[in-house]
Amino acid sequence: LAAEAQEGLQAKLDEALADLREADAEADALVAKHVQDVEQMMARHARELTRQVMAAEEATVEEALRAAEVASREQAAKLALLEASYRQELSHLKKGHAEALGSAEARAAEKHHHRLEEERARHAETL
Repeated sequence: LAAEAQEGLQAKLDEALADLREADAEADALVAKHVQDVEQMMARHARELTRQVMAAEEATVEEALRAAEVASREQAAKLALLEASYRQELSHLKKGHAEALGSAEARAAEKHHHRLEEERARHAETL
């Protein structure tokens, strides 16, 4: 009787042990599935963060390019104003130089004419 009871108990113990092993295997499978799901979620999150960082960097680069373009246009405008001022000053200097040159030529011609008059007057006196 005791042997039968022991065999029955052993059978129940073996059955419980088999159930426990099966439940353990199922738990391992669930944990593995959960780990896989978490890894996939983390990978998606990492890809999204990477995409966001790249978009932010691209936006920053585009913003920097726009700022550089604006600065370049401002510099070009300043250079154009400076060039116009330079051309105006150069024109003014050329005009002043031409006037001074014309005045000097006029004075020289007047002096020459005056000398010719004096020379003619001396010739007239000698005759």
